[in-house]
Formats: sequence, structure tokens, C-alpha cells
Amino acid sequence: MAEVIEFFLKMDPGYEAQSTQPPFILHFGLPRAKLENTRKQAEAAIRGLRQQRPFANDSHAAQFTLASSVITGNLHHPDVKQILSLLLVHLVTDSPEKRETVARSKMAGYLIAPSPQALAHAPETTGGTYMAADNALNGLMKDGISPFRFRFAALTSEPQ
Repeated sequence: MAEVIEFFLKMDPGYEAQSTQPPFILHFGLPRAKLENTRKQAEAAIRGLRQQRPFANDSHAAQFTLASSVITGNLHHPDVKQILSLLLVHLVTDSPEKRETVARSKMAGYLIAPSPQALAHAPETTGGTYMAADNALNGLMKDGISPFRFRFAALTSEPQ
């Protein structure tokens, strides 16, 4: 079993064989021995997020913050990347079933794609401007709705 788990966030390519291949939005390795400590750090980060705005639960706070960072392109600052990495670890381990899968995985993360709400609010024409799409996405974000759906994915060390 690998001593390091690779965590990733990427746009859903629509093909399972490409799901855990670059390009990634966020990608990092975490030693297995540090997983539980990182989960505790994520809990502290999420408590801070939940003080800023009402979220349905901790995972909603994590997903919303990741989505917001993808939309704004605010992913490359080291401090932001550190917080987003913690949030991704939370999402990948937010249930006993996921933690069990991660325990036998080489890679685990999330694939994102436009949510049904984002698609429903997408402009009907592909005119020369992105302003209508930006306004729709910003409106969803303002209402606390993620413009992405998140799908858990893992590449396990053994057959499932």
C-alpha cells in the first residue's frame, strides 16, 4: 500500500479512464500517517467558514468554497491552496464509507462538472460575451448554490 495518498480535484472528463489523470485543478500528496491530523485541521478551517455564512453542513461549506475558488480562479496563492487542500481532504473523508475507500486508495478526490442549476441558468445563445454566464454563476454563488456537482472518485490499490 502506498505511503502517500494523492488527492485531486479536476473537471470531470466524462471518461472513467481519464478521471484520475492530469490536468488537475488541485493535486497534492499526503502521507497516510498525517491523514487524521489533516482532517482535524480541516475541521478548524470549516468552523471558520461556517462563521462567515450559513451552510447546510460542513461538506456543503467545503464544496461551496472550492467551487467559489474555481470560479474566481483564486487557486494559486499558497495560503489559499493550503486551505483548499484541507477542504478537499475533508470532502474525501467525510463519511465512514469514503474513509474506508481512502484507506485502500492510491488516489482519491472529486470530479466536478456544471450543476443542473448552472446548466438551467446558462445563456441560451453562445454570443460574443461571457457576461450572461458570469452573471448566472455569480447569482448562484450569491444564493449559496454551487455551480458544480461533485462526484467522489478513487483509484484503489486493490480491485473493488
